[in-house]
Parts: sequence; C-alpha cells; structure tokens
Amino acid sequence: MMRFKASTEPRERGYSLVEMLVVISIIGLISLVTVPNFVVYQRSAKLKTSLRQLTNDIRYTRQLAISRNCRTKLSFETDTVAAPAVSSYKLYEERTHPTSGGRSWAQIGSGKLDKTVYFFTTNFPADTSPEDNDTLNDVIFQPNGTIGNQPVAGGNIGMRTDQKIPKKVITITFSITGQFNSAAS
Repeated sequence: MMRFKASTEPRERGYSLVEMLVVISIIGLISLVTVPNFVVYQRSAKLKTSLRQLTNDIRYTRQLAISRNCRTKLSFETDTVAAPAVSSYKLYEERTHPTSGGRSWAQIGSGKLDKTVYFFTTNFPADTSPEDNDTLNDVIFQPNGTIGNQPVAGGNIGMRTDQKIPKKVITITFSITGQFNSAAS
C-alpha cells in the first residue's frame, strides 16, 4: 500500500514581476524591429500594385487593338507640380462614324494609381490628330499590336512615389513591337 505524503512546500501561483518585465521587454524589442519593416513593405506594395494594374491595362489596350483590328490608346498626364499629383489614365478606342466616315476616340475605360503613386515622366508625345482635342501623353497601339507613336529613342513611362521606401521610381520601357518591361530604381 502506497502512502501519499502531503507536500510541505508552498505552491507558487502566477508570475513574478521580473518575469513579466522580461516578457514585455522581449515583445518590445521584436516590435521595434518588425513594425518599421512592415511599414516599408506596405508602402512598397502600393507602388507594385499600381504598376501591376497599369501593366494589365496596357496589355488589355494592346490586345483590344489586335482583336478588334482598330487603333487604341492609353492617355495619361505627367504633372508633378499639381497637388495632388496626377495618377489617373484613360483607355480609348478609335471608332469610325457610320454616317460621316470620320474617326474619333471613344473612351472604353479608365484607371487610377494608388494615391501615393503618380506619373512623373514620359517621352511619348500627345496625339496631335485633328480628332483628338486633349494634350495628354498617349501610347497608341496599331491594329497589329505595334506602337504608332513610338519615340525614336524608345518609349518610357515613369511612375514615382514620395514614400520612404528603397526604390521609389519604376520605369516602363516599350519597344516598337508593343512589348514592354519595367525596372525599379
């Protein structure tokens, strides 16, 4: 037969103040390291999301020109002086009027970058055709998918953010064939 002996040692309940302070200081140190990195990640993600949305719309505009056998364009404005900076763009399709036979641009969509991202440079000229009455910069796709208003040096669109992140500028570079790629700096 076994006998159980009552313990004479006092039982400890809860945590001591020193143990709680150690745990709180460890949590504080981890927060000090991770929170700033998370903020930088979040700001970088806004720039990348805007780039992804714009490139999808560029691809869509080019694909529409090919599939509908008509010219399409993406119009945007670069302006770093205005407050807030310009961060929107429009998609157009060239249409022929059935009665007059004249051509005009019909808006088929629009897009907006994140409020912290804006267009700051381009070497694409504005469409100077008589049926176009704006002075926006235009990337015009021909029915075969090539770019109709390609600058001699190659077309570029620059996007920028003023947020505190390592790479604040993204440049989208176009080839005459309508292909493009982006690079961050």
